[in-house]
Amino acid sequence: MKNINILVIDDEKSILFTIERILKTYGFEVITAGGEKQALSILKTGKVFHLIISDLVLKETDGISLLGKIKKKLPKIKTILMSGCKLTKNRIDASAADYFLQKPFDLKELIKSVKKVLPDFPQN
Repeated sequence: MKNINILVIDDEKSILFTIERILKTYGFEVITAGGEKQALSILKTGKVFHLIISDLVLKETDGISLLGKIKKKLPKIKTILMSGCKLTKNRIDASAADYFLQKPFDLKELIKSVKKVLPDFPQN
């Protein structure tokens, strides 16, 4: 997946490490951020991202608000919102996310969600 850049945002280091490792195994370029400030700082560098995966519950903000801010500046960016909280369909539909990933998830669920939002993902 050369040249497909993914930004993963979560305040739990173990989650960041796990997602980064899995996605890199599939050939994606992955950068991680521990919260809103770091994520927005990374985005200001001008690096092009094709997908943002964010946790719903972050120390500085919530993922829906963060993805909303990002989508205002980058309206075409694909997004996945992940959470251990159960959300209603209406809340997910109203969010800035293209897909919702329920925690805990396994490798197959993560890759399935990426396939859903990135049409160029190889269909193995």
